[in-house]
Amino acid sequence: MADDKQQIEESHAQDRLNKWQVLVDERIRKVIGDGDMSWHPGAGQPLQLESDEHVPEDQRLANKIMKDNEAVPPWMSLAFTLRHKHEKIMRQVRQFARDYVKRRHEALLVGSFIRDRHAHDRWLEACRRLRVDVALYNGELLDYNLQVPPTIGQMIALNPDELIANALNQAETDFSQNS
Repeated sequence: MADDKQQIEESHAQDRLNKWQVLVDERIRKVIGDGDMSWHPGAGQPLQLESDEHVPEDQRLANKIMKDNEAVPPWMSLAFTLRHKHEKIMRQVRQFARDYVKRRHEALLVGSFIRDRHAHDRWLEACRRLRVDVALYNGELLDYNLQVPPTIGQMIALNPDELIANALNQAETDFSQNS
């Protein structure tokens, strides 16, 4: 009963929010449609695209020096490296899974227990290597998360078991659809 009441209240709150959104959207469209923005305090002024008034003075100076010298903070450089490694891990796990599904299917077609066992052994070795790569990646990711400024979002560690399970499910689905 309490859950129903809460759902009704949430629904009403969402309706009120939607009405406000419609009202705001209508007023914005009207102002844009009129084309008269002379009332705006910044009318006729150049845009301050690089305004950093909320950044502390010492940080602004550091940012300017780095920008002038085309330098990148260490955490940002590490972020580029981590994104590259993340993509590589994702490509590998998908390829390993596709290879495993294909080899198992071929082994079943010819009725070869040895080929099936070989495919399974290769899969286990690929999973082991992937777990090592993910552990190394997660270690670097922890280092990144400790360096990154609080206003920048942190990256989430990878779970190798989830990656493997998802890639295997996707490979099996893709293989069955293509067969």
